[in-house]
Amino acid sequence: MESISNQSVKSLDCGPLARTFHWPKQTHFLGSEGGYFIINGSEKVLIAQERMSTNHVYVFKKRQRNKYAFVVEVQSMAESQNRPPSSMFVRMLSTTSAKGGSSGQYIRATLPYIRTEIPIVVVFRVLGFVADKDILEHICYEFSDFQMMDLLCPSLEEAFVIQNQQVALDYIGKKESAVGVTRDKRIRYAKEILQREMLPHVGTGEYCETKKAYYFGYV
Repeated sequence: MESISNQSVKSLDCGPLARTFHWPKQTHFLGSEGGYFIINGSEKVLIAQERMSTNHVYVFKKRQRNKYAFVVEVQSMAESQNRPPSSMFVRMLSTTSAKGGSSGQYIRATLPYIRTEIPIVVVFRVLGFVADKDILEHICYEFSDFQMMDLLCPSLEEAFVIQNQQVALDYIGKKESAVGVTRDKRIRYAKEILQREMLPHVGTGEYCETKKAYYFGYV
C-alpha cells in the first residue's frame, strides 16, 4: 500500500485522498481526532517549539524571597554566524537574599564561557571605560536620576579595587584559566572572549568596544 506523507489525517486534503486507498482498519481513522501524518506506515506528529528570538533584551522580574530581583537575558547572534547564539545574563541581587540576610543590590553579568558572575563595572573597565563617570554615562541618561544612581552605587563600590583595563582583563581571565597560566595568556583569553563571544551581533572586529559598552549599558 502506498503511504501518504504530505496530508494530515482528517484534514481537508486528506478526505478525498483517503477514499482512494483501501485502509485495513478504517474505523481507526474514523474514531481518531486526526491532525497527524502517516509516513511509511507510522503515525507522526508535528510539535511546535518556542524559543527566544536573538538579539533582543528580555527582562524577568523574580518573585520575592529570591536571590535576584531582576534577570536580563540576551541571546546574541551575528547575521553571518553559523553556530548557536552566545548567551549573556545580567542579574541584580535582591535587597534581601534568599537566606534572609541583608545584601547590597549588586549587578553582575555572566559572560559566554565565563561561569562566574562578573561585576558590571569590571566589564565596563575591560571594554576600556575606567572612570566611574564614563561608566555611568553609558548607563544613566541623566545624572539627576538619583534613583538610578543609588542602584548603581553598590556595584561601583564592589569593583573599587579594579581600577584599570589590564587588571580587569586579568580578573576575568583568572575565572576560567587553569592554575599556572601566565598573566599574558589570561589577558589574551579575556580579550578574545570580550571581542568574539560577548554580544557578537554588535561587532566582533577591532574597535567594537564602544558599541558594546553602549549596548551593555542599555541592558
